[in-house]
Amino acid sequence: MGAGQPQISSAHLPPTPRQTWAALAGVAFLIFGLVALIPFAGLPLPMVSGYIVALDATLFVTDLITAGLLLAHFSVTRSRALLALACGYFFSAAAVVAHGVTFPEALYPFDAPGQSLRINFRIYLLWHLGIAVGAFAYVWLRERDRDRAGPHSPANILAVLIAAAALFLAACVVYLVLLPPLTPEEGQWLTAVTMLICTAALLALWVRRRAAIDQWLMVVVLAMIVELAITALIGFRRGGSVTVGFYGGRLFSLVTSTVVLTALLAETARLYTGVARGDLLALIVGTSRAISSEIELPKLIERLIRTVLENSEADRAVLVLPTNGGYQAVAEALVVGDRIDVTMRQQPISASAPESIVRQVVLTTQPIVLDDASVPAPGNPFSVGHQRPRSVACLPVSHQGVLSGVLYLEHSTAPRIFTAERVRLLGVLASQAAISLENATLYSDLKRSEAFLAQGQRISRTGAFEWTAATGEVYWSDELYRIMEYDPSNGVTAEHGWERMHPDDREHVQQHVEAAMRNGVDFESEHRLLMPDGRVKYVQSTGRAMGVRNLDFVGSVRDITESIRTETSLRQSQAELAHVARVATLNAMTASIAHEVSQPLTGILTNANTSARFLAADPPDVAGATETVRRTIRDASRAADVIRHLRELLSNKTPTRDLIDLNDATREVIALSSVELGLRQALVRTELATTLPLVLADRVQLQQVILNLLLNAGDAMVEVQDRPRRMLVTTGLNDDGSVQLAVRDCGKGIEAAAIEKLFQPFYTTKANGMGVGLSICRSIIEGHQGRLWVEPNDGPGVTFSFCIPGNQQSNAQATP
Repeated sequence: MGAGQPQISSAHLPPTPRQTWAALAGVAFLIFGLVALIPFAGLPLPMVSGYIVALDATLFVTDLITAGLLLAHFSVTRSRALLALACGYFFSAAAVVAHGVTFPEALYPFDAPGQSLRINFRIYLLWHLGIAVGAFAYVWLRERDRDRAGPHSPANILAVLIAAAALFLAACVVYLVLLPPLTPEEGQWLTAVTMLICTAALLALWVRRRAAIDQWLMVVVLAMIVELAITALIGFRRGGSVTVGFYGGRLFSLVTSTVVLTALLAETARLYTGVARGDLLALIVGTSRAISSEIELPKLIERLIRTVLENSEADRAVLVLPTNGGYQAVAEALVVGDRIDVTMRQQPISASAPESIVRQVVLTTQPIVLDDASVPAPGNPFSVGHQRPRSVACLPVSHQGVLSGVLYLEHSTAPRIFTAERVRLLGVLASQAAISLENATLYSDLKRSEAFLAQGQRISRTGAFEWTAATGEVYWSDELYRIMEYDPSNGVTAEHGWERMHPDDREHVQQHVEAAMRNGVDFESEHRLLMPDGRVKYVQSTGRAMGVRNLDFVGSVRDITESIRTETSLRQSQAELAHVARVATLNAMTASIAHEVSQPLTGILTNANTSARFLAADPPDVAGATETVRRTIRDASRAADVIRHLRELLSNKTPTRDLIDLNDATREVIALSSVELGLRQALVRTELATTLPLVLADRVQLQQVILNLLLNAGDAMVEVQDRPRRMLVTTGLNDDGSVQLAVRDCGKGIEAAAIEKLFQPFYTTKANGMGVGLSICRSIIEGHQGRLWVEPNDGPGVTFSFCIPGNQQSNAQATP
């Protein structure tokens, strides 16, 4: 056999222990038969007509089949040794035919029976030389097959067979012509020579033995030696009469023709089994590859159930998968003529398959096979409905103990469809299907999560990014591409992000990010983006330091442009609304304003008249006039202050914060609102702390809050008739350094449910109120990093309080 040829034949594979023991058993049988027949071999027996013809016909068929099997192995292995052995068996088959034809009185009567016996005896010995010579050629050519391969085409094989046939025919003619006619008794020496040739073949096989077929050939050659000894040496001792040795020896020829045949048939069966297993493995691999190539769950389910139906001999299949905490049939395949129809729909198990069988498989994860479900079996707990199929199989679709589904198969007409081998095949497919279903489910969940994430990012206007600073590699989500207004198909780098940043913000943000990179910490920033068309976007960026190789930051960029615009509009609206509220409040304080202004104006007029009288006196009273002028200046300054404060309250200018004294601001508001509070018969008492730190605040806004609280307290006591309408205004310093002001009234109070809503816009407890005063007050105080609240008193009324941070570096001396 040539180098690289496949070692798959028994002519090349070493014998197994079982084969060796079988060959030894054959040898023992032959020796035992020889020993047992020797004492009785010469006993005469009557001639049985047709015995030799029937036996030779059997031997012809077996030798011919053996030669054919050897040629089949030669076509695979290209071993000339097997070809030579096949030629020996072909010659043996041809010689058996000649032996049967020439046997005396076998097919036609001879005028000279002795002459036909002499011809038949020589053919008998020639017949036994064919296999022996073939064995010699087998041993000789096998050694040379290592370096040289045999013929590789059918024409070469046919040419070799024709040449071998011609050679054997010529040898037969020479053998019959040169060898004189002999009877078995006369040719015992020739029988001995034939036995010696067979013995030499046996020794050659023994010395060169290494393959399984060598053992069987040794058994064959030994059987020929035993047959020749019993039949030709012992069986014809009594003048050519038929003996026990004649009949018994001929039976050993069956061993000669059937041992190699049996071995080759077993080898062929093994090869075909291997081929079948290989085909089965190829089928499993092919179907597994087809199933695993699908990653989308609907397509996978359709391909899976179609593939199973194609390889199961079933005519209907149902796939059951876990859904929403239970199990449902998700697909059904049905053989309709030459096609397979697949229906994808979710429905209860009972609508597509026997639920009891499916539930049992789910519970035990073991397959269930019913060979004939149409006949109810005793003790069978399963019911397959009114229209019973013949064959039923239900298999778990599981991998590593995890159940992914159930596969139900049935055949409506044929019983025992689902054999053990087929169930094993389906089990392998089911295991691969479980892996594919798990992968497809994970892929489906991943796609769903990606879709949810993409929609969530689009709705929240938040993009995500990954950034490796060392290489500059970045990953942007689709929403971030949209925010930055880049084309996703072109790809981006970190430089693209810096290019979009507003020039006024770029340096500051870069320094912030570089510091976070050096220290391996998170970063957050709010900055602007400058679009190519000049538009400005506001974004909020957040980066989380990952601390892993090849990935520095993972973060998000949120577009807050609309929020910034809305917040700006809201601040403008609040400022305008506060201005309206101030105007409305001051409109109600007209009498107080007139009173405050009229007092200094009256003083100015009186002082001017007095000064004129002093100057008109003779002599003029200069000292008195000077004093009255000083008083005039004082009253004019007071009037100017009142007008200035009034203009500030009525103005709509941008708020400015300065360090102010809360006590002074409170006294000014009380003075401005004194007449309005007097109309409400409110008695104001103050308890102002003597030493308070200054506060950084907008004086106008802060006085607007105080004024609103004073007027609200006065309104709360309008309906009080049974007690004095007292109001207490206090200031103080809290433990946390904040400055607090409180306005306490003794009115009717506020219900607990109303307190929760009191600071909501447009909510009011007054009959003619707008519901914006307290809402604006809270916005102003919170804008000063403070807090405004209300709480009921122990007695009647409530107390409104606010606190704002004090300036600890400066204290104001307040005089009550």
